Amino acid sequence: MKIAIIVFILTASYLTTAIFAQALQLPEGEGKEKVRSTCALCHGLEIVTSQRLSRNGWNDIVERMIKWGAPVQPEDKKVIINYLSVNFGEEKKLR
Repeated sequence: MKIAIIVFILTASYLTTAIFAQALQLPEGEGKEKVRSTCALCHGLEIVTSQRLSRNGWNDIVERMIKWGAPVQPEDKKVIINYLSVNFGEEKKLR
């Protein structure tokens, strides 16, 4: 019985965190839905929104994610990198 309660609590905690991460608001702009639909497949969006990288830094990250299997279409890569560098670039302060 105690194990079942612990499993239930851990599962509920995990699901709550996952739901919160998916509900995270991204700034409006071209590429928002592409970022949401591709990045959130593998990890929470808070990982994305907590970064402050240059355009080259975002390019490197997107390239790495593609190599690891992120389903980014070639025509979407530039849009995603632009969205990330505009909204989560080095000059942007953490909120």
